[in-house]
Amino acid sequence: MIKPSPAELQIAQQFLSEFRDARNIDGDMSMTCIYRSADFSDERLVYRVTTSHDTEYALKIDVAPAPNPRLSDEFKVLTRLVPHFEHRAEVDVVKPLYLSPSARFLVTEFVDHKTATHHIFNSKKDAQAGQMYRRAGHWLHELHDIDPPSKTRFWFDWMFEAIEEKLSAGLPMMPASDYRPMIEQMKRDVECIKQFKAFKRYCHGDFHGENLIMGRGTAFGLDFTEHRVKLGEYDIVDFLKGDVYRSGNPLDVDRSGILRSNKEMFFKRYKHRINMAILDYCIRARMLIDCLHITQNMYKADEFQRTKYRNLHNRLTLAFRTPIEG
Repeated sequence: MIKPSPAELQIAQQFLSEFRDARNIDGDMSMTCIYRSADFSDERLVYRVTTSHDTEYALKIDVAPAPNPRLSDEFKVLTRLVPHFEHRAEVDVVKPLYLSPSARFLVTEFVDHKTATHHIFNSKKDAQAGQMYRRAGHWLHELHDIDPPSKTRFWFDWMFEAIEEKLSAGLPMMPASDYRPMIEQMKRDVECIKQFKAFKRYCHGDFHGENLIMGRGTAFGLDFTEHRVKLGEYDIVDFLKGDVYRSGNPLDVDRSGILRSNKEMFFKRYKHRINMAILDYCIRARMLIDCLHITQNMYKADEFQRTKYRNLHNRLTLAFRTPIEG
């Protein structure tokens, strides 16, 4: 349970009063904090707001020092996406309702359903989890359809820079005898694919399972603060790498480290052109970066980090059995 400080609650109440006055909402309103940023814990929070008329809103706060266009940019994105998704079946985005003139908070509708992550982690039947991948692929296909793509080269240097950054930040739990051969394999593999053409698209930028709400028949996208134009493959990587929390037959793990069955379900509805070699390479790189982020101290202190490490290490070991040759 997230417990805001008295000062944080006072700020949230002030913002809520501003929203109430701007929209002429009467009756009582209650708040529950449902999210606090891990990296910006003093600045970014989200509250679930319930009125006496049983209407619910999401109050998203970012009190970082000005200038801070983060929430105003997201409000513009949502305003643009609403008509794009309006006539598309089974997919949608949360509706933007109010942006404060200070740009320190925005209000959207609140969709009271579980996230894709919840269903993928907790579904006991593989077929049920598979449907989450199918619906996620459908939603992302529609987002990537908003603007025409543009050809670009596949730039990979940032991956090796990120790996070196993790190695210099602390003693990783993963032994060097495991990660060094993987890094060398990545260097060999990239020689086979670095000249491939790829496509930039209008991307979500943070498309993991917590940012996709699975309503009854409709999937709702949210949190567009990281939106940008980049390789469409990167949005797919963000979602598919969460597959490490699903157990499965090791023989069903492909060269990317993802269960083939779930990957195939994602591409049932995602039909834009991508380069599968680039995608598989990026998934492996992202999982290795995530695994190297877990230091020995983090592993000792936190059961979640221990589970995350074991899952990532297992999938990486399986994935690197096969080179990526195009």
